[in-house]
Amino acid sequence: MRLTIPAGATKPGGLTAVGSALWDAARHYGLIVDDRTLSSLNIRVEPGCQNTAWWGGLPAYNQLKNFPWADLRVIAKGSASDPNPVR
Repeated sequence: MRLTIPAGATKPGGLTAVGSALWDAARHYGLIVDDRTLSSLNIRVEPGCQNTAWWGGLPAYNQLKNFPWADLRVIAKGSASDPNPVR
């Protein structure tokens, strides 16, 4: 599934560094969901980003606190026969 944040959306306050980076990426490049776990969201980061200073001292489960999930819009949805939709 390909997702984006619509043009004109305003970045909300109160985002963590991770949430802010994810919002910027979603707004400028879009997001791709390539798996479903039905119970969690996993985000991969560069190995050097694991130091606690970058995470702001917050536990992993709070990194996306205040992220505006409702602002995301689906722009393409894959299926078993077409797993990589263009639009």
